[in-house]
Amino acid sequence: AAALSAVKIASAAKDREALEAAQADREAAERRRVQLESTCAAQDLELRDTRDRLQLEKHELERLRRELEEIRGGKGTQERRHREEIAALRADIERVHSMHEAAMEEQRQEAARKSAAARKLLAERDEQLRALEAENAEMKE
Repeated sequence: AAALSAVKIASAAKDREALEAAQADREAAERRRVQLESTCAAQDLELRDTRDRLQLEKHELERLRRELEEIRGGKGTQERRHREEIAALRADIERVHSMHEAAMEEQRQEAARKSAAARKLLAERDEQLRALEAENAEMKE
């Protein structure tokens, strides 16, 4: 009877250790999930900042286009100077437009990469959490 009691006590201690380990794993998984959510929120803010910057570049592009149209409307003895200004403005417009397009594409690619990595990691953590919860439920039974 004493040996049986000692076996039960040892088994209960092992079960308690396993439950504590499972709880620690769950807590670690939850901390990682919260960290990933925070990372996603930071990436959302970064994306918003980039969109705002690109919007400013778009407004600058429109301002340059309007300025170009105003120059085109001018006539008279300043035609040569106007042609030079028009050429310079066209170059500025193309440069800003190219920068805008490149920045948009770069941001899209970066956001897609980060989002995919975060979703993958979150899915892995969720799967680990479900496995630990199932294991914990089995131990409780």
